[in-house]
Amino acid sequence: MENPETATPSPHTDPKRRSLADIAKELWHQKPGPRQVKASSTPITTKEIVNGLDRRELLVGSFLTTLALVLAVLGYFNERSSATKSIHASANDFLITMLIGACLMALGLFLRRRALLGFAAFLFGLEQATFQFLPGALIYLAFGGWLIYRVMQKGKADRAAGVDRGTVDYGPSGKGAIPRPSKRYTPPKSSNRRSS
Repeated sequence: MENPETATPSPHTDPKRRSLADIAKELWHQKPGPRQVKASSTPITTKEIVNGLDRRELLVGSFLTTLALVLAVLGYFNERSSATKSIHASANDFLITMLIGACLMALGLFLRRRALLGFAAFLFGLEQATFQFLPGALIYLAFGGWLIYRVMQKGKADRAAGVDRGTVDYGPSGKGAIPRPSKRYTPPKSSNRRSS
């Protein structure tokens, strides 16, 4: 016979498991007060946000970079074989601009720089829109915009935390910092000189 202390509890008697009625009751009648924020297990650093591409972004970026090269070559031959003179003449420009965008994306993937890959994908999407290929433009603009948004999220978090990143936009660090006097003009130190 099994010892009751070592016996595994059944799913119906497990204290951690709750019935569907209890869960629905909690959803309907929420407890007053602020909700508890789930703390992330590992905080994301600035280097991980700007430089570190995760696995999903690497896969999507690699696919879109390869697709960019294919689109550049196919678009070049399509424009080269066009009967319209203006389209036929712009085939070389199309190929060069598309290859520059694809190379920038490849460089961002190679260096694992999220910001570089995001801006390169966004620029490639703008190039696609310029040459009136709207499906490609939407795909690259969405991917580049997502990466840029992730980089900007970290910048907003730094500003909210009061982290001085040493740029002109943030100004002097510390509260009540006194600016250095200008070499061209230094205002008088007190108004007592006028009375004397």
